[in-house]
Amino acid sequence: MRKILFPLFIFSIFLTLLILKDYFLFGVEVGSLAITKKFIYYALQIGLWISGAHLLNVLTKIFFWDAIVAKTIRGTVPRLLTHFFSLIVYIIAIFIIIGSVFDRELTGVWATSGVMALILGFALRNMILDLFTGLAVNIEMPYKIGDWIEINTNNPKPDINGEVIDINWRATRLRDEEKRVVIIPNSLISTYIVTNYSQPRKSIRFENIVRLDSSVPVGKAKRIILAAVKEVLNHEGFYKDPEPTVMANETNEYGVEYKIRYWINPWKGIYPTSARDVINSSILKYLSFSGLKPSFPNENVFFAKSKDKGIETGSLEYKRRLLKQVNLFNSLEEQEITELVGKIDEKTYSKGENLITSGDEGESMFILYEGQLDVMVNVDNGASHKVGEIYPGQFFGEMSLLTGEPRSATISAATDIVAFEIKRQHVEDLFKKRPSIMEDISKVVALRTRENSEAIESFSHMDDIDSMNNFAQNLLGKIKTFFY
Repeated sequence: MRKILFPLFIFSIFLTLLILKDYFLFGVEVGSLAITKKFIYYALQIGLWISGAHLLNVLTKIFFWDAIVAKTIRGTVPRLLTHFFSLIVYIIAIFIIIGSVFDRELTGVWATSGVMALILGFALRNMILDLFTGLAVNIEMPYKIGDWIEINTNNPKPDINGEVIDINWRATRLRDEEKRVVIIPNSLISTYIVTNYSQPRKSIRFENIVRLDSSVPVGKAKRIILAAVKEVLNHEGFYKDPEPTVMANETNEYGVEYKIRYWINPWKGIYPTSARDVINSSILKYLSFSGLKPSFPNENVFFAKSKDKGIETGSLEYKRRLLKQVNLFNSLEEQEITELVGKIDEKTYSKGENLITSGDEGESMFILYEGQLDVMVNVDNGASHKVGEIYPGQFFGEMSLLTGEPRSATISAATDIVAFEIKRQHVEDLFKKRPSIMEDISKVVALRTRENSEAIESFSHMDDIDSMNNFAQNLLGKIKTFFY
């Protein structure tokens, strides 16, 4: 109401003075006083129409643009639209003043205006085109302030990407990932292809491409890549729903091309190039862990005996390399690693299957090398609650292997996975031949438990070296009791 009071007050003053003009100008009919009376009369009428036009614009903004249009579009009404409406109102008021106040024929005014408009239109044709294109954008709203758009300029230059920060009568302004402001005339945008990544929803799907040699099984490739993508979904800006997907897109000179689809909130959570970097870095890490690498075109033709492109997954050499990366077995010598590698089993689980279940008896541990696992614990109401993830190269279940204790958590396959299982009988001979291995392993487990103490209440007291050593000694005692 405060916005209405002042223009309403001004309009009321002009209206009141115009109604009472005969009282304070009574008898002024000759000479300079008559001219002054006529001038005042004209000024009051002009003031009445101009203040009336201003009052109409204020009322329209409050009761139409802000109250109806803004709620309908669920956003701020573009300034260009409201300014253009205000301009039309003032132009109509000026023509009314010419016709009614000065008693002039509007036909001549329209004719003169038409000639002037033709001249100005020819001189300012680009600016006029910008204006009406800007109006079309504000009315049709293919994009609005805050949207992230891509403009295809139909030329060899890179497409223009950025967040819309302003739309005025002359141009549209974008802010790109480098924080630069790109100004594009509205008339040019009307000739380009515009992709709006912020409509109809904020979660936008992007794609990455990874090419692997055709000798890599498709199922294995999908499993590794999907697990790599799922690992980064906790980063800001990534969406877990919809879930990412991996597809064998096509075969070409590289081998097999895999298309990875994932959803992010561009500009508000993470930049697309940053998301691509995070995804690709994770994929390269997982491929390297599995003994794979992206393929390259095979353009050289020659005759030679085929060479291995990497260590075969599941081979003894691969298991040996994987076992050396597990710090639980850092104290094993080469001969002991070879002995253990020849015994461990390879296990495959489908998405949703439980590898171990909380409370069950167990005498084995696992090392994950393909896929991703979810760690679930039971809460007070009996429901399962996810507390973490397990990625390739990580191990779990070692307490049951070493002491025979029941499983403390449920480990479920978040994707199709492959893991190695090490059972009690696999390590029993090693412990008998060299008992000092048990002491080394107990220290590693104690350190690992200390690192997880924040998540495991029963070990929250292990906040110093002495308590950790005590836990290691107690664990060593349990191991000796279990194996002897």
